[in-house]
This record gives sequence, structure tokens and C-alpha cells, in this order.
Amino acid sequence: MPQFFATCPQGLSYVLKEELESFGLNPKALRETERGVQFTSPWETAFLINYKTKIASRVLKPVLSFTSSTEDQILSYIKKHDFSKYISKGGTFSLKVKVQASSMYKDQRVVMNLIRVGLLNEFEKKGRSDIKVNKENPSLEIVVVVYHANFSVSLNMSGLPLSHRGYREEALAAPLRENLAAGLVKMTGWSAEGDEPLVDFMCGSGTLLIEAARLDKPNSLKRSYSFERWDNVDKGKIKEIKSTLSATKDIQKNTQSDPSIYGFDQDPRSIQAITKSSNDLGLNISIKQIALKDLNKSSLPKSLQGKKGIVILNPPYGKRLGTTDQAKEAYALIGERLKAEFKGWKAFILSPEPELSKELRMKAFFKKRVSNGGVDCVLLGYSIRDEHSDSKE
Repeated sequence: MPQFFATCPQGLSYVLKEELESFGLNPKALRETERGVQFTSPWETAFLINYKTKIASRVLKPVLSFTSSTEDQILSYIKKHDFSKYISKGGTFSLKVKVQASSMYKDQRVVMNLIRVGLLNEFEKKGRSDIKVNKENPSLEIVVVVYHANFSVSLNMSGLPLSHRGYREEALAAPLRENLAAGLVKMTGWSAEGDEPLVDFMCGSGTLLIEAARLDKPNSLKRSYSFERWDNVDKGKIKEIKSTLSATKDIQKNTQSDPSIYGFDQDPRSIQAITKSSNDLGLNISIKQIALKDLNKSSLPKSLQGKKGIVILNPPYGKRLGTTDQAKEAYALIGERLKAEFKGWKAFILSPEPELSKELRMKAFFKKRVSNGGVDCVLLGYSIRDEHSDSKE
């Protein structure tokens, strides 16, 4: 049975594995790694994962794995796989090469050019001189990762990253990637199927809340996925899967009640952005403009009064927004507001620096390291108790 690999931001592998299990994959067919999950399944399952996953960045189809001590050996191994079979007449391909910890292959541009020229020559020998290079919108993207002298070659089934949902036209400062936001929500244990409210009172453009509202909905069926253009896949099976997902989406729209999701922010641009996105997507997210310092029980919706739920935050911080001193002041205020207005709730906060989280003056019961656009962060979970029972972290 074919093997595939779903990539994800560092730190999200275990929730991606849980998501794949929820799609019906056998846990024994899944292997979690630092950067994603390897899985064994029929081709149609890999198609389905592209359409449904909220956490994966891409789905790859591994085709070659070898060790090469010379440049000549690279091409001899590359030629063992027929890449032309995926590309229709007049189609195109591109290469993505990443070299890591290799004293032998230090310049990935040299490796990329070697493979590119070798493939073009091989295509010509097969009578496929119609296949050209296209970096922008190729029919087939070939991904090559070199570690020391070990090569792994895969095909990008997804095309554009799956985090590109298509709903965010203009990003405000320091936005979260959509699949990272979905993974963070999953880590909190919140579910759209439950009745627990979810609140973000520093919501920015609302990525966390929008992804929470879309956790159980398919990805866009209108965007293009690379595997849909491959010459050797079952187009009838793809059409059948999309038709089923479309029908399921319509049923959900008519039968499911909207989850309790609330967003607050002091920036009117944030309120405008999340309102537009949620309206365009048909999501029911309650939005209100209010400064953090003014947040109190009376400013919360009546539907939240007496309820306990989950707060999730990605506060601004010194490395990307404002200064470190401003970030520390914001964290101190977050801790104060949580203990004053959200007793009995749980709060999950994405933090890049221990010095910032100390300003909350609370002890975390949950800590999970994640990468936020290359910045090492920790998702911290807190049980909000009476202020006098909390201790400094």
C-alpha cells in the first residue's frame, strides 16, 4: 500500500496524528515524526486528507530514498523514477531542494540545477520534450531533501500550502498561519461539537477563532490541488470524493448549531477584518471592540455570564510587535484580567519568552513547544483560580 507524509509546523505532530485517526486511518498505519506524520493508505485517502485536514501544511508522496556520495550518483538514482507519468502533454514541473548538515553538498542551488538539467534530459530521451520548467504554477512539484548524503525525494500533492485557506485577503501585523491556529485550538481540548464557549480577547484578525469555527468543515473545494492535475490519478475517484464532501457540507450547514465563539480587540481594523472574514465564510462569531484594560464582566455577552469555558490568546510580543517592556505590561494585564473575570475557566496562551509568561503570575499545568513562523514558542495552559491561590510561574 502507498506511503505518504503529511507535514506540519513543529510541535503539532501529535494533534495531526489525532486528526488523521479521526478521518478513519488505522493508528498502526501512522508514524509521528518531529515535522509531521507518515501514513500508509490508499490513494483516495490521501486525496481526502488534502480536502479535510486543518493541521497539515502539505501532503507529500515519497518516491525515492537513497544515499549518494557523488553528483553522478544523484542522477543515476533520480532516473529510477519516471516523473513524466504524472505530467500531461505540455505540462510543467518545478524543484524544491533543501540541504541540511551536509559537508558534501553545501550549495543547494548546485544540487537543484544538477537535478533540473538531468530531468529535462531524461524527459527528452523519453520523447517528452514538451515538459518544461515552471516555478510559479507547475503541474508537478518535486521536493528533494538532503541530509548529510541521504536524499529523500517526494511529490507535493497539495500545491500551495494547505494553510492558505483563501479567506484572509489583508493580514494585520504578525498573523498566525491558519493550520498552526487550528492546531493550537485542538491542543486546548475545545470542540465545536460541545457547548463550551471559546474566547479570544486579543483576537487581531481572528485566525484562532475562525479556525475554531471551521474545525469540522472541509477545506475549500474551489482551490486547486496539485494531485488533481496529475496524469496517473483516478479523476473519477476525485470527483466522487469532492461530491461527497460538498453534500456533507450542505448537511452540516442545515443541521449544526453554531459554536459559542467570541472575539474582542481594541483595534477597529481587527474588528473589521474578522467581521468580513466570518461573514464571507458564513460563520457566527460574536465580535466586540474593547480595550484589554476595560474588559470586565459587564462587557462580556450575557450568554457568557455564569459559564465556564476556554480563553485562547496569541498576545503581541517584543520580537514582532511593540517593545519588550510593552509586551511585559500586556502580559501582566492579561493575568490580572483573567483572574478577575474568568475564574473557573482555562486559558491557553502562546508565548515566545519565559520572561513574558512570568508576568502572568500563574502556574501552568500545560506546556507544549511549537514553532510560530520560525519563532520558538510555548503554548501554556492555566486553570484560572482565585487570585490568592495562584503562584508565580
